[in-house]
Amino acid sequence: MKRNLLRLCYMLLLLSLSVKLSAQNNSTTAVPFLNIVPDSRSSAMGDVGAATSADADPNAVYHNASKLAFAADTTAFSVSYAPWFRNLGVKDAYLANLSGYTVLDERQTLAASLRYFSLGDIDFTNDYGDLLQQYRANELAIDVAYIRKMSNNFSMSLSAVYIRSSMGSGNYNNLDIKPGNAIAATVGMYFKDDAKLFAKDAKLALGVNISNLGTNIGYGTQRSFLPANLKVGSTAEFQLAEKSMLAWSLDFNKLLIPENADDDMSLPSAIGKSFSPINLSVGTGLEYWYDRVFAVRTGFFTAPSKYNLQYITAGAGFRYNVLQFDLSYLISTKSRSANDNTLRLSLIYAFR
Repeated sequence: MKRNLLRLCYMLLLLSLSVKLSAQNNSTTAVPFLNIVPDSRSSAMGDVGAATSADADPNAVYHNASKLAFAADTTAFSVSYAPWFRNLGVKDAYLANLSGYTVLDERQTLAASLRYFSLGDIDFTNDYGDLLQQYRANELAIDVAYIRKMSNNFSMSLSAVYIRSSMGSGNYNNLDIKPGNAIAATVGMYFKDDAKLFAKDAKLALGVNISNLGTNIGYGTQRSFLPANLKVGSTAEFQLAEKSMLAWSLDFNKLLIPENADDDMSLPSAIGKSFSPINLSVGTGLEYWYDRVFAVRTGFFTAPSKYNLQYITAGAGFRYNVLQFDLSYLISTKSRSANDNTLRLSLIYAFR
């Protein structure tokens, strides 16, 4: 029994280490899967997404839903899949994401997503090795977003999020384990405009996304903060030739929970104390499109040095009529990471 409880704790630790985590400090937050980038396009570009073009990309629900006010298509859906912990020999863990949006009118858009993270089966046994229970540990988040275009260049979004984390059920060695539930809100802002850069016509965009502002979550008597996160990003998009486009994006992330946060601390107080010290994770990426049919992407991500998280990313995309297929690959450059050599796949279907 103790061995399996340790396995459960070990898997939770692996999850915490696997996230890019906007995890800039020693704070203990629950459900860190909320900060795992779910889609292939952004993960191929160093996990950026706050200000990348919306195009027909329903995964903007995760990165910054306000971008969807300027979506190219009226309705689109996306499904993404990534095997997880394969680098550590875990065979049944994965992250799946389903998202979509629909434009209501020239000012309003609705969007939603379902993120599901499976940590695989956990066997609970007694001291003699007899199986007491087999439990499939999993976590999920359901987002519903309302997006409004405030002007021809500016939009805002507000999302409601339901979170459920199920790591076990029952009483083991006087330790009560039960699923945790929480609700949260996410706020996004997006601004775009035309400009001249390096003597070329360019489209500039700025994005801000504040996510996972909500109630604490617990699996018993102990409760923890959600991984509230501030993301600020920018994108410059250049038309190189009639059929060639290049975009460069840069994102900064800040975890809004301080080191060793007291569970009794209020969320506003926690956010205020999280800025001392100011630790940021940084992602940057390039995206090249040819004729809006074929895309090549690459990026780089780094977190504070004490977390030893740094990796390069690469990927490609192919668009045919109403379908778009994207893939990405991650390679750790500093240490053996739980998400090293991770492959993500995404499929988008747009209604035009």
